[in-house]
Amino acid sequence: MIGYSRVVSVALSSALLASAFVLPASAVELPCTAGSIEVGAHTKEAGQKFTAYRIDGIDLTADQGWKDAKNLSTARAAKNLIEPGVSAETNQWGFVRFNDLPVGAYLLRSEKTRDFIVTVPMKEKDGLNCEVVVRPKDQPSGNVEIPRIDTQVPPKHPQVNTNKPGPRSWLASTGASVLGIVAVAALLIAVGVLLVRRRK
Repeated sequence: MIGYSRVVSVALSSALLASAFVLPASAVELPCTAGSIEVGAHTKEAGQKFTAYRIDGIDLTADQGWKDAKNLSTARAAKNLIEPGVSAETNQWGFVRFNDLPVGAYLLRSEKTRDFIVTVPMKEKDGLNCEVVVRPKDQPSGNVEIPRIDTQVPPKHPQVNTNKPGPRSWLASTGASVLGIVAVAALLIAVGVLLVRRRK
């Protein structure tokens, strides 16, 4: 990747981010008459084609031009493009660079990303930057598969056993069967009674 002395990186979502356009303190005194836009493909894929179209009617040398750029949607911008656009493909690192672009607002298009708007120059912390770097997110073609989400919410607190123990038995727990002991005792008593009667 080419290094720059001053580079601003802006992450772009599926639609135009209005927050990317911050009104400069002085929109009339621009630091350049031309600049560059470097686009980094989200997948770092080589051969991804991007086309930059300058948007007609956006004058960044005036305050009103910056206001128009801030409120501009990609749908409206697509109706005011200056043809032809400038096309280039990403390199092996997934970057593509457009050089010597006149000051203005640009609509960038690719088959794998949604349209997005970039201004040259762009506002950064210490002023306007004429070398802009953007990172668009991928937009797959066709139907988008929505992942299944587990809607079962786990309990906030661990489950507590609410079964209360019953009253304790007065008999000691010896592990032996009480009914078996009673039956053996009854049998012994009966045998003893029979023996006593025979002796008499």
